[in-house]
Amino acid sequence: MSISVTKSRPTLAFAYSIEGLSSISANLLLNGVAFYMTQRFHWSATQNLLMAMMQGLCYAIGALLAGGVARRLGKTGALIGVHTGIVAIVALLQFAQTAWVCVPLLLAFTIVSALNWPLIESTVTQGCSAHQMSRRITIYNLTWSGTAVLTIAVYGTILANWQNGTLVIPLVLQSICLILALLLHRRKSAMPDTPAVAPAVAPEPELLHCRRLALWLSRICMPASFIVANSLMALFASLPASVEMGVKLATFVASLWMAGRVLAFVVLGLGTWWHTRPRLLLGAGVMMLFSFLLIVVPAERFGIFANLPLASVIGIIAIAELLLGLAAGMIFSGSLYFGMVLSEGSTDHGGYHEALIGLGGVAGPGLAAVAQTMGSGSDWPGIATVAGLMLVTLLIAGGVT
Repeated sequence: MSISVTKSRPTLAFAYSIEGLSSISANLLLNGVAFYMTQRFHWSATQNLLMAMMQGLCYAIGALLAGGVARRLGKTGALIGVHTGIVAIVALLQFAQTAWVCVPLLLAFTIVSALNWPLIESTVTQGCSAHQMSRRITIYNLTWSGTAVLTIAVYGTILANWQNGTLVIPLVLQSICLILALLLHRRKSAMPDTPAVAPAVAPEPELLHCRRLALWLSRICMPASFIVANSLMALFASLPASVEMGVKLATFVASLWMAGRVLAFVVLGLGTWWHTRPRLLLGAGVMMLFSFLLIVVPAERFGIFANLPLASVIGIIAIAELLLGLAAGMIFSGSLYFGMVLSEGSTDHGGYHEALIGLGGVAGPGLAAVAQTMGSGSDWPGIATVAGLMLVTLLIAGGVT
């Protein structure tokens, strides 16, 4: 293994800026799309689940292409191409008047934007020591997750008061990203793509074993965590409690799990204690299943929750959302950190990490949508499918340990 002597702060600043602005755009056009399609085209939960499934497939394809694109164009050249494509797609979205036009453009956006994340992950981590990488991944995670929670929290307000803003804002932000990518390419064109390196001491066998076990556990749980997250966002828009709340409050409540994820990234970034405790990732998976059920059962207004005041139901859902975010943040951090530290910041491994997100987006919403269709319009088959997939994942992860 080798480590870099240094990496220029302006280069990191450009990369983190592109990441933050891209996160806002992605959340407006991906995570918030169920509310948009429900509001504008009156979509059902089944339609939103199918859309989430198609986006998951497109996301996985785009992420897996990132390594090859980076080798062909260089990381900064690839970033220019990615953001040029995104600007063109989002510009076309301004003129989409029907769902039949909107959906293909959103799927194209998903593929191209998925390329962005492995490129940035590799840019900020390649050649780092394990300690530097932990710090930079913390900044990376806080940047995208912080902008995500703020974006979804105000998404309903934007959607209710300026529906077209959900398209105009990404167009403006992605144009800025394109300018930043051009500046980053210009800055790096005079220097080699691979940073200067110095030899580093190989990790002790025990530490290497911990890292490999943690990588296996986190990457087994990664798809399941996004099965839960993507399915929840697709389902929540039409659940009874969400409808009672109204779009502004419902999108705010739906964003609380993202706030929990930010909190997880802060806690994990304060130290390296979790680097040698891989089984914490299995515990995070258990907590994720529990919190998912604690969200959807009250939101369905089922059983004892049917007669509770809406304010009480919202309080229960809010606590469960925060727990869900803490668990998801632990799993995400493990997959990204251990993958990048074992591969020395490889774009390919960043792509594998992101592709697992897409895999979760395919499996969860896809199977849930099939179950919904077979369940005569009830949300319970979809909910049971998501919970079942999470349980199977936990059993597999438990077998690995």
